[in-house]
Amino acid sequence: MSTSIANRDGCEACRLENIYCDKTRPECKNCVGRGIDCPGSPLPIRPKAVDATVQQAARGLVPLYEPRAGDSKPRVGSNPGSFERGQHGQQHNVETLIPQERPDSKRDDVVRVPPRSPRSPDSTSGSSLCPSEAVDAYERTWTPGTEQSFMSGESAEAVGEAAAEQGKRYEADSGPSTADQDIISPALTAQSTTRPTNRYSVKDQQIKALQAASANLRSDNIWLADDTRNTLTAYYIDRIPRLMSCFDSLESPFRGEIPQLVLSSELINDCAVSLSAAHLSPSMAEMRNVVARHETSAIRGITSVVRSIRSIVNGTASNDDSPFSTRLARKQALLAAFLLVITTSWCDASATNHVHLHGAKPLFRAWLADQRINEFDERPLLLNREQSFIIGAMAFLEYLKSIVVDQNLSSVAHLRRFTKVANGQRIHLCPWTGFSTPLFIYLTETMIIVRRKRRATLLNRSKAAPVSTAEADEDLSRATEIYGKALNHIAPPAMSVPDTQDPTTPVDHLFAVDTIMQLTILMELTLEFPQVAMEYYPNLRKAPDLELEARRMALDFAISILSVVPRISQSSGCNNLIPIQLIGVGSALQSSAARSSQTADLQTWRSLVVRRMNWIHERHGVPTVLRMIQVLETVWLRADELDRNRTDSSGPTIHWMDIMIGDMPEELYG
Repeated sequence: MSTSIANRDGCEACRLENIYCDKTRPECKNCVGRGIDCPGSPLPIRPKAVDATVQQAARGLVPLYEPRAGDSKPRVGSNPGSFERGQHGQQHNVETLIPQERPDSKRDDVVRVPPRSPRSPDSTSGSSLCPSEAVDAYERTWTPGTEQSFMSGESAEAVGEAAAEQGKRYEADSGPSTADQDIISPALTAQSTTRPTNRYSVKDQQIKALQAASANLRSDNIWLADDTRNTLTAYYIDRIPRLMSCFDSLESPFRGEIPQLVLSSELINDCAVSLSAAHLSPSMAEMRNVVARHETSAIRGITSVVRSIRSIVNGTASNDDSPFSTRLARKQALLAAFLLVITTSWCDASATNHVHLHGAKPLFRAWLADQRINEFDERPLLLNREQSFIIGAMAFLEYLKSIVVDQNLSSVAHLRRFTKVANGQRIHLCPWTGFSTPLFIYLTETMIIVRRKRRATLLNRSKAAPVSTAEADEDLSRATEIYGKALNHIAPPAMSVPDTQDPTTPVDHLFAVDTIMQLTILMELTLEFPQVAMEYYPNLRKAPDLELEARRMALDFAISILSVVPRISQSSGCNNLIPIQLIGVGSALQSSAARSSQTADLQTWRSLVVRRMNWIHERHGVPTVLRMIQVLETVWLRADELDRNRTDSSGPTIHWMDIMIGDMPEELYG
């Protein structure tokens, strides 16, 4: 039976019955009246939109981890709408993942800003639009379950075959280009030559999928032209994963799985567009408007899910079938919160009260409940790849939050269980923590304690109300525990750490980050709690001036960190993880702590810190890094002035957290 011309672009259900479809989205009236699930009518196709045919997939959201080729059983979360772990018949219900060979992505080390496109509706106004104004101007709500899927199995296979056929036309690249030889070590170059890659890389395939799926992306956004939106989405796929990860390969969800969600979920797509616009905003002022609008849209979606969680917890939920109360909606909202934290740290680091920063905790706890993980159980837990990624990302988010927000130690109690590694745990690298998630959790608690201690010191200097003795005792007790944990920390065996599949970031760089994290914890706690260090270093008890000796020991830790930092090359993605640690190192480089033999080298060490920070800024182009350098320079200026007027060695000191609390509370970098 032929399909009438009038119904050619209707929903699939109406086309099969050969009845007229009114094309109402998300469900047409015919399907509603017949009581069936409407597959949705396709969006209007732009004349130049599609390079390949993409079949209409069944409605539903794409899980974070799709089944990989060769998996004999469904992966965790492969069932849409469910976060329950698969029944594999193994102890602890932990799955075993089979690594697959994947083509490596060839990447640039220089971020190039594309030329400005013709002015879009975003750039018609020269003034910046704040998020609240954007909400009032255009009410757009994300509804989970109304997005169209990434692509059907047949279409994905067709695109993959087309990409493979296209890749045969290019020669295999045997290693880094000659332009990169000056920034890649000979050992790394030799390693890279043994791993040929296709110039038609994974991100090229993802961008081609974007072009094929562009007709399915939402096109009713009055703020942003479709071409500009698709360009920013392509910019995310092309540039952003390597700027926000310590390694960039298919082993990173930001490169492997999340780009699929970018193309299928309106919420994640808003986050991707805002991330791209935030990175371009220093050179393109109109991009700040794009950031505000898409960030606001994403925040509205996150807020709806958080409200749904609170209504369920409070027992006031009136509609269990709400799309915001599904497990998949909660996970997507949690992923969106992770992405928006990076957006604000790049573009508007002073936004410390937004829902994505504080709402991530109830979303994470809801995710734990969906995974049937008891956060109050102290027993070690075997984690799969998805769980390792989300827990590591949450640890990194809480670490950033601990630097700019006053908190209690109880605020990170939901992460303490994951400081213990279970026997037989397979290492799954996290793009935000490497394999050092336990150390990031310890460092988070350390920064909470240090911030509270420095605030108490500032209050005492201003003769304000003193901090309660109970809080001080709690901080001292926890600092003692963390000090012992960090001192006894041992990195995992090198043979147990999987390859990053990123030629610019070998596993050795992750071990360097692990050492830097360990020494940073010891350095910060030694500075603020000399009595704790004295328990582990008995020679401090004989020191005539305990505080002076503690500052000298902290300086030794800082010098040790500076000796480890050069192991991380300038092109390595691990540079993304160390800027805040470098601030702590620079803060410890004060003349009052230097011995007579170290005074001459003090300025050299400071220059090394600034040079590395400048490298990171050149790599990212994010102005927040320059403001972090200003924090360090302010510390040195005040410390040097204080040392010139110092009458004895036991006087007050300047800590970088003093600047964060008093002058620059917005310096958040991710």
